[in-house]
Amino acid sequence: MRSLPAHGRGINGIPMVMAIKRAFLAGVFLAVCAPFCEAQTLGFGTEGTGDSPIEIISSGGTSFDGTIATATGNVAVYTDDASLYADRADYDTVSGDVFLEGNVRIYSGSGMFTGDRAAYNINSKQTRASNFRAKFQQFQIQAGRAFTIGSRSVTAEDAIATTHDLSTPDYHLRARKVRVLADDRVVMQDVTLVIGETPVFWLPYVYQPLNESVTFGLSAGFSELWGAFALLQYGFPVAKDIDGVVHLDPRSKRGVGLGLDFLLQPGGKPENEGILSGYYLNDSDPNLNLTSIPRFPTGSDRYRIKYDQRLSISEFLYAKVRIDKLSDQYVLEDFFQNEFALNPQPESYAAITQRGTNYTGTLLGQFQVNEFDDTVERLPEFTFETARTPWFGLPVFYESQTSAGFLRQNFAENTTLIPDYSTFRVDSFHQWTYPTTFFGWLTVVPRAAVRGTYYEQTTLAAQPFSHTGSKFKPILHGGVEASFKFSKVYENIDDRRLGLDGLRHIVQPYMDFSHVTNLGFSPNSRLLYDTLQPTTQYDLITFPQFNAVDSIDDWDILRLGFRNRLQTRRDSETVNWLELDTFFNINFNNPYSNTDYSNLFNIIRFEPVPWAYLSMQTQIPLTSSGFTEINTEFNFLVTPEVQLTFGHRYLENNPFFDDSNLFRVGGYARINDNWAVSVLQQIEVKDGTLESQEYMIHRDMTSWVASVGAVVRDNRGVDEIGVMFTITLKDFPQFSLPFNLNPGPSEP
Repeated sequence: MRSLPAHGRGINGIPMVMAIKRAFLAGVFLAVCAPFCEAQTLGFGTEGTGDSPIEIISSGGTSFDGTIATATGNVAVYTDDASLYADRADYDTVSGDVFLEGNVRIYSGSGMFTGDRAAYNINSKQTRASNFRAKFQQFQIQAGRAFTIGSRSVTAEDAIATTHDLSTPDYHLRARKVRVLADDRVVMQDVTLVIGETPVFWLPYVYQPLNESVTFGLSAGFSELWGAFALLQYGFPVAKDIDGVVHLDPRSKRGVGLGLDFLLQPGGKPENEGILSGYYLNDSDPNLNLTSIPRFPTGSDRYRIKYDQRLSISEFLYAKVRIDKLSDQYVLEDFFQNEFALNPQPESYAAITQRGTNYTGTLLGQFQVNEFDDTVERLPEFTFETARTPWFGLPVFYESQTSAGFLRQNFAENTTLIPDYSTFRVDSFHQWTYPTTFFGWLTVVPRAAVRGTYYEQTTLAAQPFSHTGSKFKPILHGGVEASFKFSKVYENIDDRRLGLDGLRHIVQPYMDFSHVTNLGFSPNSRLLYDTLQPTTQYDLITFPQFNAVDSIDDWDILRLGFRNRLQTRRDSETVNWLELDTFFNINFNNPYSNTDYSNLFNIIRFEPVPWAYLSMQTQIPLTSSGFTEINTEFNFLVTPEVQLTFGHRYLENNPFFDDSNLFRVGGYARINDNWAVSVLQQIEVKDGTLESQEYMIHRDMTSWVASVGAVVRDNRGVDEIGVMFTITLKDFPQFSLPFNLNPGPSEP
């Protein structure tokens, strides 16, 4: 017989006493059965079964009857990818079958199997068994009949599947047939969910990818927007790289919504993930408005068609397509609230990008799909960028960005008196930088750039909005950055409570001066395309980061600041314990600001220990015409049982946005092994509105966590009050049943 395979058996894989025992038994077996030793080393029956090696060790001895080898008493059978244990084993040297009986345990690439009787084939890697139990990833499967298909899958008939590893699980799925593909999916037929001993519901078919969100979901509840509702989603396979999800969403106030999603992954590659979806609802009350913002009249046919796909064509070539067709401008707000909060006016475009070692080329087509949204169409536009690289072997670095395309400003229907306008535009930017160091510590980076923008035609900003001939807008840009660092190390600072193992303080003062000369027309005299949008964030003063191409005008701006960084050692690495970046602008000439000084900005990130985190972004006015903004986020795991979260947004005197003083406070407390509570509140102090309240009680039911609580929302129009109930499977949370009674509608 051969020695144990290299995957963990033998002297290095077992205690010494057991190794000696095995060696002695193997020696006795060799002495008694010498005529068969050579055949066993090669793999019994090589003519019919291949060359799979096998080793059999037992305490009761081994006998042979023709081509059958029988071992009894604490039998261990080792093959190249499986370990089999039983009270008795019969090995057919011709077929490669190992018949096991009594306290059978099989460990293979498919999982762990236990039972009374089984047959395992060392060549096909298949197991056939009855009244068997298997452990496969998170699943425990018990079946009247079970067998493996290949080495990485399990098929069971008359099966019970659960993730609760007890003899009497809290819940189980009873199925006529279960098929589990390793690291891929679970497919069940004729499925009944049983909680305790009570059947809850039945489904003809359940399909669940192991590494994706649940493909079966049911939510129910009541809201002022939808009335009583139930949202059902059901997943199923369509083709090798396509999964489908059906949505059925009855709502008492709005009607029944129907949807179909196709989840795409060409070639099985995660980088190629995409979705094609459609959703339709004949809305019973399309003009229901729970906000104080007036609406245009809306028809009852509400729908959405969405296609979002990224395709990796090669290592350096990929394409991206997004098309989002909406029936009206309110359909996202009414039925897809999560997406509406992030992107209320989704763009539709198609792009293909080629990346090289120091360049990127992109061909972009952007078009108006929804006539109620303002859109700058690009039909198409090509952009070519070069990264900062040495220029002809000199200590000078060059970078560029050039774009050319047909642009059209397409306004929403019936929303403006300004007519649509268009042009062919070419914009080309070229910049040279010369990094150098003085005195061994002062880093200085001067830069010089030229930019030219050509318009086939321009449109005057004043009525009657007449078109003019072609225009060329040359731009000159120059500037200089300078900075230096100094630091000090404090080795004697050591506080484990604050996560400190030594401390290094780095201070970096810096300045950045930016000058722009516009040798062409004033941006205010023309209707333009890529313009500067109102924001509370600080201005970008360098190119090509500043990408509002058509808004570029004369400026002279000096940015002064300093960075503070406190570093410590953790897990053999250097980590930033505290970071602070403080700066402001001196506006010698700033076309986007009417003040001589910008606000004073502070960007803070503080993470002393992994269980505490603070982030702040603040700006404080240096002149009477400035504004104040403070954004704070804080998370703190006080103890393993208590977690606190805090958020704050403060905005005052901004010319474009309303004042706000919004607090968001939450907490979670684990009372004992079975019970926990959580609370979350959001209040706008400026008008005294308690916008949202959530109070939850959580019950740990071994396999499941059940949560019940109350939700109250003030929409400054219609208040919403309701309850929320959820059940989540702890061991396998993506395979859960999210029952919700939630006055805030969830996503279909």
